[in-house]
Amino acid sequence: MPTVESSAAERDLYARWEKSNSLSLIAMKRTIVDYLISGLPKTTNARVFLTTISLRFQVSNNVEAGNLMSALTEARYDSSKGVREFILRIEDI
Repeated sequence: MPTVESSAAERDLYARWEKSNSLSLIAMKRTIVDYLISGLPKTTNARVFLTTISLRFQVSNNVEAGNLMSALTEARYDSSKGVREFILRIEDI
């Protein structure tokens, strides 16, 4: 935060940082579903907000890999829909 002794350049830099911070925070909050945001602490700092989200919603790589492998091994070809749709579904997984 600028103080009384701060130069004009420092005050300008802080003003630009404040604007960038608030725009970043708005953009992040708009991309997250409302019911997830309600459980997060209120903050005015985009970096703190992003760190809080990453800690709250951290996913284990092993769990994610296990879920993908089970989805791939359980996928069965249904002749009524065709091979193309089956391949696209497997590719999507």
